[in-house]
Amino acid sequence: MAVHSLRHYALNVPDLDEGMKFYTEFGLQARKTNGQIYLRCKGRETDQVILCQGPGKSLNHVAFGADADEIDAIRQRLAGSQGSLAEAPEGFSTEGLWLRDPCNALLHVQAYVKETPLPAEPIFDINSPGHLPRQDKRAMLPRKDCPPIRPRRLGHVLLFTPDVLQRRQFFADVLGFRISDYSEDILAFMHLPGGSEHHVIAFAKSEKAGFHHGSFQVGSPDEVGQGGDYMEENGYGKGWGFGRHTVGSNFFWYVRDPWNSYAEYYSDIDYIADSDQWEVANYSPKDGFYNWGPPPPDDFVKNYEE
Repeated sequence: MAVHSLRHYALNVPDLDEGMKFYTEFGLQARKTNGQIYLRCKGRETDQVILCQGPGKSLNHVAFGADADEIDAIRQRLAGSQGSLAEAPEGFSTEGLWLRDPCNALLHVQAYVKETPLPAEPIFDINSPGHLPRQDKRAMLPRKDCPPIRPRRLGHVLLFTPDVLQRRQFFADVLGFRISDYSEDILAFMHLPGGSEHHVIAFAKSEKAGFHHGSFQVGSPDEVGQGGDYMEENGYGKGWGFGRHTVGSNFFWYVRDPWNSYAEYYSDIDYIADSDQWEVANYSPKDGFYNWGPPPPDDFVKNYEE
């Protein structure tokens, strides 16, 4: 048994208004309540990002959903692990299970019914040699007619960790994640059993724990590029994209936030329907980061929380 979904991530940030401006430009909807900023993708039933006031940027917690009868099982597995029970931070619900993982990162597991699946959208047709699904119509609108990019859902979170192997073992043993692919002891990508995108949680090696990025699904590779282009034009440069990963196969554009972490637009990620049928691979460090695209910024994997 396992948690069944990623609900949200919460960050401590030094300037809530600056944070709200970044994420609303990125395409999320915001509200400010009780001194915190709550952000969600249009049409979603719950929040995907929460911003809390803090002296600097740091991870507050990551929240997962689970079936109600799974909470006690997770509590029991936690007792035999390198994690520990924790108290709810100020301003957050005490329901469910709060715990700290081996890196002292705060996690929240709450009984939660899975959200309604996303509605089907038009297929992204590509004309290729011997295959012409799109005929007698243009693929692209003029720039002025393209609608704003609105992410559909939070897909995954990547966290820094000093011990990738220890962290991935904890998430497997206690929360039920399964390993998808990895790159030595530098990177690890994990999915949820029972049908899951290639990674819902991922880890990158660093001297200290921290938050690297949250990744949001959009409708097509075009929307990845359009979203990243829009953010650059509106003052959020020094990101990374447009490109495509080897691990997960997704198209990406990482937008640098005001605190030198990232929000990622992604499209077309691998889907693991049956964990036992998926062949786990150990990739080279370069393939662990990307297949093609511009080279990443020199500080792409620098943990500014150090």
